[in-house]
Parts: sequence; C-alpha cells; structure tokens
Amino acid sequence: MRNQRRLRFPVVFAIAAVCLCLISCSVESSLDEDQDGTGDDDDTALQADDADFPDNYIVGAHYYPWYNTGGHHWVDPPYERTHLLDPYLGEYDCSDPLVAEQQIEWAAEYGLDVLTLEWFGPDSYAADNLEAGFFQAGNLNRIHFCIFYDTMIRMAPIVGGGWSMNINFSEPEVRQTFIDDLVGIAEKYFDHPQYFKISERPVMWIYWTIGFTGDFPGAMEEARAELMARGYDLYLVADYPFVELKPGFVPYFDAISAYCIWQKFLYVAFDTRDIGHLADVLELLFKQTRERVTQMQVAGRDDGAMVDFHPGVIPQFDDSWMEGFPRVLNFPVHASSKDDVIKMFQVAREATEPAYDSDLHITWITSFNEWHETTTIEPAIVDAGPAYPCGNYGFDFMEAVQEVFSE
Repeated sequence: MRNQRRLRFPVVFAIAAVCLCLISCSVESSLDEDQDGTGDDDDTALQADDADFPDNYIVGAHYYPWYNTGGHHWVDPPYERTHLLDPYLGEYDCSDPLVAEQQIEWAAEYGLDVLTLEWFGPDSYAADNLEAGFFQAGNLNRIHFCIFYDTMIRMAPIVGGGWSMNINFSEPEVRQTFIDDLVGIAEKYFDHPQYFKISERPVMWIYWTIGFTGDFPGAMEEARAELMARGYDLYLVADYPFVELKPGFVPYFDAISAYCIWQKFLYVAFDTRDIGHLADVLELLFKQTRERVTQMQVAGRDDGAMVDFHPGVIPQFDDSWMEGFPRVLNFPVHASSKDDVIKMFQVAREATEPAYDSDLHITWITSFNEWHETTTIEPAIVDAGPAYPCGNYGFDFMEAVQEVFSE
C-alpha cells in the first residue's frame, strides 16, 4: 500500500510547495503557446518486437499482485475496508490463476498492451502471488508484462521509513541491494517470451525516484555494466513527475514518466475540480516536460540516445477511506463522467512520441488495480448507485482505453 504511516510531512510539504511554484509559473507562461502536444513523426522502420503489437500506440497499466482474500491490502487494521469502490471480481486472491486469467482477458480485450508487475523483493508475498497466479494464467500469451521496481517499499527496512526522501545510494547496503535486485530481476524475468521490450531492450519501471540521493549515477552505471555483461541492455522508465527537483539524475534513465501526477501537487495551484480539468493542466505540463527531457542525452550510451518521454495519467484519485490520516496533501480528484477519463487518455496519447529506436508511442496508466487510491481501470461492479463522482464505474474505464488507444 502506498500510504505508509511514516510519511515525513514537513519535507514532503516543502517539496510540494516548490513543485506548485515551479509548475504554476511554467504552465502559466505557456498559455499563449502552441498546445497541440504532438510529437514529431518518425520514419524509423519497425523493429522486430514492435510487430508484436496491433498498432504503434502502446498502453500499459500498473498491476498489483499484493491482494489475498480476507487478508492484507483488502483489510489493514484498524481499517476494515481499504477501498472505496468494489472490484467486479470482489476481494480476490492474486495467487489464483483464474483471477489472473480474467484480468488478462479484460486487458487484452479492451486494448491494454502491457501490465507492469509490482515488485519489492524476491521473497515477498507479492512475488509469490505472481508465481502462483499471474505466471500460471493459461492466457498469458495475450499480454506483455514488465517489472515495476518499487524502491519505496523495497528500501524501507534499510533507510528507516516507507516514504523516505533519503534513499541514499552512497550507502553500501542501498547500492548493493539495488544492483543485486536489477541483476536478479533480469535473470528471472527478462528472457520470458512475453516480457515487454523496445528494440530488443527489456523495459523496467522504477518507482519513487523523488527519494533518491547520493551516488545514484554511480550505482546506475555499475548496474548497467552488470546487466550488459549478461547480455541485457536495460531500458529504464523512471517515475519522475517533477524534473526540476533533481534534473541531474534524468540522464541516467532511458525514459521519464510519472506514476501518479495527481492533485496533491496540482489542486491548490490550479483549482483542479475534476479529471477533465486536470487533463487541461497536464496537456501543457506534458508538452513542457517532453521538450525539456528529450534534449538530454542518456548517460553512458554510445548510440546518441536521448531521454524519452512517456506520459503517465490517472482516471481519478481518492484514498479518503483512511479516516484520521492527516490530509496534508491528499485532495481527492474524481472523474465527473466517462468523458473526463477519455479526455485524460486523449491528452496522453497526443503527448507521446516514438520511443528510442522504434515507432512505439507509449502511455502508462495508474493503475490497473491499485484499489486503495481509486486509480483503477479494472472493472468495478455495476450497481444501482451513481457511477460519478467516485462510484462503481462498471466497465467505463476499460472502454475509455479501448476508445482512445485502439485503432
């Protein structure tokens, strides 16, 4: 669960204030500029792995294998219920391959191309659930996957806090854990026939880069060297919603995206009323971020690769079930209609550009099934109550994916 109880509120609030100022000034200065948000056309021939997809617009969503029936993540004392909406499948068990088969079927049917799989350690219950559930699904060949490396949860026991803003890569234990994890992930998953690759390069997502400090460039260089020695040319997508905070780290990733560029940072500055309005803000922010990062060359490469931009979007956000948790930054932002979600996805699609040496235009959606924060697109039950705002939306969000991204 992302809402760890040991959040350092003063530090995070200060960062939020800086981000509000930077984003507000940056976006407001662009109101009179061209807002088409489209990337330049690219004539690069399709690579072999591009041909695995029905079109060049790739959409991925973050998948959480941490649910077990009646257990952690559905119930988190003192809370008897850790989600506002009701999954179509009920409070399911991710170790059940039949659950995974249904989820994969929905993903493939409605136009998702990739699921990123939450990973925070080789011996975690989530990794066990993946082995028992997702990887035993009989229709796994219908979807691609890649690993979502959750450094916040993984490094918490080492750095002393779930929301630590000091994952210090100059500390030997942090550095070695990081390198060992990347090598272990590569050897376990990268050769799977359904692993997502861009121009033969295995893709991996990395979360919570906002907390990285110390010699991350050195650790990343060492990790890449270890992977290359084993034949893996990693393509690393970073959760990096605010480039201004640590621009010096950007060149050590292959692509920049955002796990959840939500109202925590946008609500106050822009009076974000709903997802449709947030989409208007992101249209400008995506353009500016893309223009900046794509001028940076990826560190250590001899092929002249520039950092790519992959827009990351949400259908909505609300974790207000957590009564009593200090609401310093957590302002819900809801979809007021299915059209809001379609608009958000359209903004993302228009902001994409060809990734690396390919013609793949990539968007990431938070999330497939992070029910704690109500960012899900996985089907919810269809009931008699209103679907908006923040009601059980049925299959609306999956249909929005299909309408925007399927050609």
